Amino acid sequence: MNGSELLKAVIGYARTGFRDGCGHLHLQETVNFCSLFSDLSSPHLRVACAGIASLQGVIFPEERLDIQNAHPKRRREFIAGRRMARQLSQSLGFPDYSLRRSAQRTPLWRHGATGSISHSATICAAAVARKAAIPALGIDIEALGRVRPELWGSIFTESEQEFLYALSTIEACLAATVMFSAKESFYKLQYSMTGNWVGFHDVEVKLIDESRCRIAPVSSQADVWHQPDIHVERVGSDHVATLMHMK
Repeated sequence: MNGSELLKAVIGYARTGFRDGCGHLHLQETVNFCSLFSDLSSPHLRVACAGIASLQGVIFPEERLDIQNAHPKRRREFIAGRRMARQLSQSLGFPDYSLRRSAQRTPLWRHGATGSISHSATICAAAVARKAAIPALGIDIEALGRVRPELWGSIFTESEQEFLYALSTIEACLAATVMFSAKESFYKLQYSMTGNWVGFHDVEVKLIDESRCRIAPVSSQADVWHQPDIHVERVGSDHVATLMHMK
């Protein structure tokens, strides 16, 4: 499925809403999206993507407070992520709820759930899990070609740059996108567990095959959050998604 076909596949949604006897707003929504990483599917994990434009619609008033001063582009991204994450949560059996933002700008998942949200300029991706089974995860989606060679020095270690420069232009474009995305997914996973900042040069990515890679610290001992494989999936012809999760 190419990029335009993907967006056509996720273009529609239906929504209704009601207020209960206490005046609380409940949103009943069905958002069409494309599943990601179907080989990892389980009763405890949901992963999907959809076009940001197709995900626009109603969010909770409390959620709108988090973006009242945001740029319109950021508002659209925020709305898309909340609407997708909430529907994925409901598919796991969680009741609908307002997904607020913490002071660190990370989603405040409800008790018993964990998740991660990412977006490119046009596509939003999200992953939600039961925390008892999957205590932490990170997802990222990137457009191919965004990680240009002039950016490599600020993102990749010398060893990683040597690897990329040895590839053909087309191979390097894909590999650089995957490696950058893998670092983003790893950062989200480890931050949810440690609350610590990790720089791009603090870890190195090794590609295993077209669907997996691994990450390792450069100058410290490996910890449990370095151990899981990072899964890779092409999204259409022009995007790459990565997912890392603890078991």
